[in-house]
Amino acid sequence: MDSGTMFERAHVRLPRRFSSRKSAELIARAALDKGLKVRKISGDIFLVEGRGRREFFDATMAGSISHLARTIVTSKDLAKLFLSRNGIPVPEGLAFPRRAVGKAVDFMARSPGSQFVLKPTNGGLGANVFMGIDGERKLREKIAATPREFRRLLLEEQVEGPECRYFALGDEVIAVAERRPASVKGDGTLTVEDLVAAKNEARKGHLALSGIALDGETLELLAEQGLAPGDVPAPGRVVRLKRVSNISQGGDSVDRTDEVHPELKALVVAALRSVPMLPYAGVDVIAEDHSAPLAGQRVAVLELNWFPMLRIHHAPAEGQPRDVAGAIIDHLFCR
Repeated sequence: MDSGTMFERAHVRLPRRFSSRKSAELIARAALDKGLKVRKISGDIFLVEGRGRREFFDATMAGSISHLARTIVTSKDLAKLFLSRNGIPVPEGLAFPRRAVGKAVDFMARSPGSQFVLKPTNGGLGANVFMGIDGERKLREKIAATPREFRRLLLEEQVEGPECRYFALGDEVIAVAERRPASVKGDGTLTVEDLVAAKNEARKGHLALSGIALDGETLELLAEQGLAPGDVPAPGRVVRLKRVSNISQGGDSVDRTDEVHPELKALVVAALRSVPMLPYAGVDVIAEDHSAPLAGQRVAVLELNWFPMLRIHHAPAEGQPRDVAGAIIDHLFCR
């Protein structure tokens, strides 16, 4: 342990490049602000000590999070099982080996005219998530586009509505951020490609916002809007660039903490409790209206994140910053 490096406050800086260390150092800074000692061990692993307690962290993941909790949450289909058995509404879905495409086709056939989402059962950061699947041909295309390292896939009904990341800690929701898929707005002069380049340039050095890549999925979505990267959108036209809302895929975060209805916050706390020995997590929820009661609207908990990206709450694109790192330290050390 003596070989570790003690952080001085001046050393706890946020790196400019994307890294899980951005959120890790938010935790370290919060601990130092509260008079605790922080010792870096290796990479993103560090130790926080003080007030008669010590806690190891791997970036944002506290060592007290049980192996069982990590196992459950890492597997999206297993997490859905625990959620649904505890009365938490989740999208209808089917987990299947990638070679068993027939089962997925049969599942889609039960809901003709619906759209579906395909993703690996153990993926993350919005990568390899395909939305808008409406038939067998597109399903097979997206399975083929999914890296073969992912042997099990999850096909779910596509639930419509704004998606929010709730950060639940213990018995309360500390922060809520609406996540909006990446987009640009036309000015009548710049091409789509130029608008993306300008937006990426403006995001350089931002704590929470990532750049937007013009990948194959983006080109497909542009074509659906009748556009190509070299086209000039009309002034004020919003051009969608991604289907998924993940910040790591270039999305925007908007703080909604004070607007969310207490019933949705209570639902998220119940979702957190459905996984044993999970003290905190990011919980992704789609609702028709996050400010309205549960009754009379469709609400679905998409998944739990035991390795949450704290920086989307600390530095939202719009709205009030929320000190979730400080709340984690208070929960673990100051009770």
